[in-house]
Amino acid sequence: METAFFLGDRTRVIVRGVGDTLLVVETSDRHEFREGENVGLIVGPDTLMTMDGETP
Repeated sequence: METAFFLGDRTRVIVRGVGDTLLVVETSDRHEFREGENVGLIVGPDTLMTMDGETP
């Protein structure tokens, strides 16, 4: 976990180490994330949004 931002109704978590780029995750779960903390991710295929610049 690189960093986290509380946005009121959700938390945006920036994750490093999943691939070549940073992964941005938004969650409504209440958790106090700490920099450097290991996090596990379960992503349903219907909730995934990619922004690679190649998908129309």
